[in-house]
Amino acid sequence: MDVDVDLSNLPALSRWVDEYTDTLSGDAFAILRDDLFADLHGVIRAVGTIPLGIVNRLFDMVLSGLQAMVDAWDAHIGDGDVPLSQTDMETPKRALLRWLTLMQTLVVTAEHRSIHAQSLATVATAGTGTGGRAKKAPAAPARKKAKGNVIAEQDWEWESLKIRTLRAILNVLELPLARFLTDAEREEAVGTVTKSLNELWQNKDRTSLKCAPLKRLMFEASATCIVSHGHDAQVTIEQNLKFFEFLAEPMAEFLHYLESDRDVTKLTADLLKTIGQTEYTDSSHAKSIATFLTALSDKCPKSVLRNLVYLKAQLDSPEYPLRSAILQCVAAAIQHLFQTDETDHVASLIEVIEERYRDVTAQTRKKALQITSELLGYKYFYAKFPDPWFDLLRLAVSRIQDKNQPVRASAIKTVTQFLHRHPFTLHGETLARAPIEAKAAEIRDQLKVFLDDAEHADEVDAGQLSLLEAQHKYFTHLVQFLDQLEHQAIPYLAQLLASKNKAEVIDTMDFFVEAHALKLPGAAVGLSKMWHLVFNVRNSEHLKDIHAHLIACFDAVYLSSAAATAKQTAPTGLRQPDVNLVVRNLITLTYDKTLADLTCLDKIVGMCRQERLIDDRAVTHLWTIFSATKVPVPLKQRRGATLVLSWLCHAEPALLGADQLMLVLRGLRANRDLIFARSCCQVLQSLQGRAAHGTTSCLT
Repeated sequence: MDVDVDLSNLPALSRWVDEYTDTLSGDAFAILRDDLFADLHGVIRAVGTIPLGIVNRLFDMVLSGLQAMVDAWDAHIGDGDVPLSQTDMETPKRALLRWLTLMQTLVVTAEHRSIHAQSLATVATAGTGTGGRAKKAPAAPARKKAKGNVIAEQDWEWESLKIRTLRAILNVLELPLARFLTDAEREEAVGTVTKSLNELWQNKDRTSLKCAPLKRLMFEASATCIVSHGHDAQVTIEQNLKFFEFLAEPMAEFLHYLESDRDVTKLTADLLKTIGQTEYTDSSHAKSIATFLTALSDKCPKSVLRNLVYLKAQLDSPEYPLRSAILQCVAAAIQHLFQTDETDHVASLIEVIEERYRDVTAQTRKKALQITSELLGYKYFYAKFPDPWFDLLRLAVSRIQDKNQPVRASAIKTVTQFLHRHPFTLHGETLARAPIEAKAAEIRDQLKVFLDDAEHADEVDAGQLSLLEAQHKYFTHLVQFLDQLEHQAIPYLAQLLASKNKAEVIDTMDFFVEAHALKLPGAAVGLSKMWHLVFNVRNSEHLKDIHAHLIACFDAVYLSSAAATAKQTAPTGLRQPDVNLVVRNLITLTYDKTLADLTCLDKIVGMCRQERLIDDRAVTHLWTIFSATKVPVPLKQRRGATLVLSWLCHAEPALLGADQLMLVLRGLRANRDLIFARSCCQVLQSLQGRAAHGTTSCLT
């Protein structure tokens, strides 16, 4: 569009803007002049090339015009006592539509200029990031600049201009447009606003969405268009989800804003119904929808629950992100029902999760496991749904054998969560099988006797019967839980300790540490195989991480457990482990072990000493047990103490000083037990370590 001013002549353009500003500030209805509107619209369309100082002044002009229209409408309408006809409002209507058109064009062209400037800045940054210096641009020829009209791109405050514009738009949207505008006119007015907002939404750099105040104003303006002016935003949201993947989460946030601040749920319901009925063949589109559903389920679980019947159709979708997203929606619905204690439909929803354990895609099976771990956080899950709880446990254990490594890793974590959050605590804190089975047999016998007596009694104690039945059910489920872990999970987890995947091995080690703390049957087998990992000979990084976690697990099982039972005497809360308990744990390690086990423990205990996880007090106590004469010490315990001392001395030969050497020699002469003598000789082997390290022998 041609204008009557040279856009390349800055002084002339500045004078032209001054002239139009004076004209419109005195009479905002002058915009109805066709020639003035055409010229101003033409200049605004050239915002991408004119100086930014002029752009700011154009914004001032247009925003002032919009505010003048709001004031004019308020003056015409007044208090509403005098009825107004369409003819009375014809001039304000036409003027408002023209100002809105200018606003839309100005926002669109300014946003395009901002995007272009950001692209150039990105290219320039990439050019200087290769190690060389960017070439300096040639200086522009000197010329006289109009004051305030030239602003550098990086100094342009476009964000503040957008905030001012949106506030002006909100003022316009508060007008009773439906009262004086025809449907077509109102659609045109609201369309200028929504198109401007869409331009801000769809910036791939998300500059508008990163600014919290601006984002809030965008939400308010969009919501006002929907609530007050009947704008149908469903198509716009669907297009944003299809063509702009980065808008998936912002669209979910906007629907949450509509629901929480405007109490509008119909748009969400209609959108979810459409999603459930649509077949998605484009993977990028399906991924965007999946991201949107995941975010929406987190923010609006109630709406998702109401429309879950439509979304379930996507469980048959060939796109696994969609199936995984529907699973997340199901999980959000279950958690919402848990929080509201409306658990009528929970069992059927859990069945959906159970079905996905057999999904053909590994990612969806992994998602089912992750959701199961989340559901275990609900305190009364087992109490209200014992059968689904056991079904999920069985399925999680079965996935330990999955052919896909990430699925196996998730299965290990989920089974560990089942163990960590198990509900069987009424009988005590541990899961030792022998006392549990004895108590279960006792309760079973008591129930049998009670039922036999009840057949011949005139009156039955209903309370006693209910108590015995509840106890019988509790111990039956507890034994079932132990069987599932001991006979189904632990054998396969023990095999996974030899996995080539580092994360898989570490997660399995965590399971056995948890199992040992709870005295789960079979945990000792896993711990024994764990210690063999100390001689893992794979790549150095794998070896380093495995060894570090192995030492941490050994510390948690045998050393830190002593600290947990000791009193914190230090004011700073430093760990003060019970030395007696630490020594007893170390000595017990030597009982009934194979040569391979003892070799591995030799290495591990030595590493713990080097890390100072075994302190000098424990070493002194071991020497006390070794040399005890006044208090009789069982031979088995003395053998164990001697063997542990040999491990410590191998790691730190300095522990065998002259006094300790004399104790060992005296013990060899005084005790004729061959196993004890062999352990003493192993202690003396540390003298060879002194020579290898160039340390002076304690014999000299």
